[in-house]
Amino acid sequence: MSVSAAVGATVKGIYPFTGGSEDELSFSKGDIITLTSVVDGGWWEGKINNNTGWFPSNYVKLLQDAPPPQPASTAMNGVALTTEIGVGPSPTEVTPSYYPWVVQNVLETEGTHIQELQEFSNQFLKPLKTSNILNETECATLCGNYEDVLTTQQNFLHTLEAASRFPYQQQNMGSCFMKMHPQFDTVHKAYCSNHPKAIAVLSLHSDKLDEFMVKHGSEKGLADLTLNLSKPFRRLDAYPDLLKEMERHLEETHSDRYDVNKALPIYRDLTVRCGEVRKQKEFELDVLSGPIRDWQGEELGELGELALMSQITIHYPDQTQRKDRYLLVFPGVLVTLAISPRMSGFIFKGRMELDSITVRRLDNTSLHHALEISGYDLQPLIITLSSQGSREDLLETIRSNTRMNKTKTKPAAPSTLSSSHSSEVENTSSTPKLVKVTPVVSKPWTITSLRPVPPTKPQTTFSNSKPEEPEETGIRSGRKIRRQSTKNKYDRQKAQTEEKEQTVNTDKVIQDDAAVLQVIEAYCTSSKSRLTLHSGMFNRYL
Repeated sequence: MSVSAAVGATVKGIYPFTGGSEDELSFSKGDIITLTSVVDGGWWEGKINNNTGWFPSNYVKLLQDAPPPQPASTAMNGVALTTEIGVGPSPTEVTPSYYPWVVQNVLETEGTHIQELQEFSNQFLKPLKTSNILNETECATLCGNYEDVLTTQQNFLHTLEAASRFPYQQQNMGSCFMKMHPQFDTVHKAYCSNHPKAIAVLSLHSDKLDEFMVKHGSEKGLADLTLNLSKPFRRLDAYPDLLKEMERHLEETHSDRYDVNKALPIYRDLTVRCGEVRKQKEFELDVLSGPIRDWQGEELGELGELALMSQITIHYPDQTQRKDRYLLVFPGVLVTLAISPRMSGFIFKGRMELDSITVRRLDNTSLHHALEISGYDLQPLIITLSSQGSREDLLETIRSNTRMNKTKTKPAAPSTLSSSHSSEVENTSSTPKLVKVTPVVSKPWTITSLRPVPPTKPQTTFSNSKPEEPEETGIRSGRKIRRQSTKNKYDRQKAQTEEKEQTVNTDKVIQDDAAVLQVIEAYCTSSKSRLTLHSGMFNRYL
C-alpha cells in the first residue's frame, strides 16, 4: 500500500496482527484503527480502544469515507512535533514522529542500566570488600574496574540528556556516541580483559559467595552475581542496535545523520573486539591453569604475569614447511607451545630469554605481517601473524618486557677474585662507584688460580705468651725455677691448643672459600652454555 493516508484517517484490518513488543498494536481482522502517525518505512501508528501502538501498513486498508485529516502533535522530552496538511514537512519528506521514541528508549534503558549498576555496587560489591570472604587481591580481581564502568556510563547519560533538550533538528545523539567512544574503548576493554579472572575467583569461592549474596538480599544468590558482572558488556552489545534504529528513523537531511552513520561501524567493531579480548583471556587462563606436556624448568605461574599470548605460524627456509605455534610473553621470557595432536592440551616446545634475542619487522617479503627472531646461537626464525595489529602488539610487548626485565636486574657489585682482574673504585659515598675496570691478562680464571694461604707465623700464634725468663742459679733459686718451669709448661700446652684450633679454623675457611669460588666459577663459565642450551632447545623443538 502506498503512503497516501494522513493522521486522523481510519483503516480496517485485513489480516490479524499480534504485536511482538509493548510498542506494537495487536488487532484482529476487521478492526477499525484510527491513525495517529504515518511515516514511510512500512509501519504506521494507530489507536484502538485507548490502546496505541505500531503495526505494519500492509495489514490494513484505508477506508474511503475517512474523515478529513486533522493535525497531530507529539511531545517528547520537551520537543513538539507537528504534522499538518500544508504546514511542516511535505508529503515526500520523512515524518520524524518515531525518532523521539527511539531517543526516549535510549535514555530510559541507559538510566535503568546505570541504576542497576549502582544498586549492585552499593548492595553487594562494597560490602564484599569489607568482608573476610576474599583476600584483597581476590576482591580486586572480582570487582575489576566496575566503578570506572559505572562512572563512564553516568557521564554518557548526562551527555545524552543534554543533547535531547535541543529541538529535533539540533539533536546530535550520534555526536554523543562519538565523543564517548575513547572512554568506552578504554574501560570496557579493561573490564572484558579482567572478567575471566573474576569468574575464576567466583568459581573458587562459589559456596561462600552464594551465601553472602543471599544474606544481603539476593534471591538467586550466585546466579545474580554472575549476571550482574556480565551487564557492562551486555549493555555495550546493545549500542549498535540502538544506533541502527536511530539511523532508520532519522531524516536524510538531519545534521546528526553523519555522526550516527559514523558511530554505527565504530561501535560494532568495539563490541567485536571486546568479545575477542574476553575470549582470548579465557583461553589464556585455561592454558595457565592446565597441564603442559614436556614442561621444563620452574612452574609456568612462577614466570610472572602473562603479558601476551599470540598465535603464530613459523615459516622454514625451504618455504615448504610451516608450523602453528603459540607464543607466550612473560617478563624477560618467551615461551613456545604447540597444540597436542588430539587438540586436548599443549606441548612445551622451547623457551628463550628476551634479552638474548632480537625481533624485527619483515616488510620486503611475500609473507604478510612477518617478523624475524634471531639471537646468539639461534637460527633466524620467520614468523607471521594474523593481522598487522597482532604483529605490532607482539613486537611492542616483547620490547616492553625486555626493558622491564633489564630494569629489574641489578648489576653485580665490582670485586676482585684474583690477580687476573683489577679495578679502580672511587668511593664518593657509602656506595662504591665503579670508575674503570681493566683486564690484566686474557687467561680465563680457573680453580687452580687460587693461591695457598701462607703458614701461620709463630709470633702471631704465641703473641699472648710472655718470653721466658733466664734460669736463676743458686741454692735459694731451686724452688723458684721449678715454679717457673711448671708455668711455662702450662703456657706451652695452651699455645699448642690454640695453634691446633687456629689451624682447624683456617682449613675450614679455606674449604668454604674454595666452595664459594667453585660456585662462582660454575656460574660464570656456564653463562654461554645456558644460552646455548636454551637456543638449541628453541631451534630443535620448533
